[in-house]
Amino acid sequence: MRFLSRNRFVRGNIKLPSSNGPNGSGGDNPKDLLTPFLEMKNKSRVPVERGFIVRLFEQEEFAFELFPQFNSFQPQPFGITIAGGLPDEVIKVQYMGIAEIMMDHSEVFIGDYIYNAQTPGLSTRNNDLFTGAIARALTPKQEGVTQLIQAIIL
Repeated sequence: MRFLSRNRFVRGNIKLPSSNGPNGSGGDNPKDLLTPFLEMKNKSRVPVERGFIVRLFEQEEFAFELFPQFNSFQPQPFGITIAGGLPDEVIKVQYMGIAEIMMDHSEVFIGDYIYNAQTPGLSTRNNDLFTGAIARALTPKQEGVTQLIQAIIL
């Protein structure tokens, strides 16, 4: 469904500005405008940071929890947090596209498959398997540092 609202065409949660320059009403970064997300409640009982991997919280609608260490019997990852927040706070969760993902201390090369790490919320690389991969790295990262990388969500 499309409609016009304050010089913007709006479709769901995606807003396309009528002007994309510094004086335009929509901002300067078109990537931010096209990020598909849902606003969901944090049911993790701990604060979350930007770039954490999460899964659906099955006991409540539009809620998520941190994704624990990989276990094939657990529900699959759902998305990546766009911003940090406290427990029971509503936070934006990206579910597709190019995202900033918080990586553990492992080294990352462009093209590596990204999986959830042993630390809840963090991700790690592993090129031995493809099953269960949540993303594919678009930017590299040095070993020994916990930081955000850009990756495409699979």
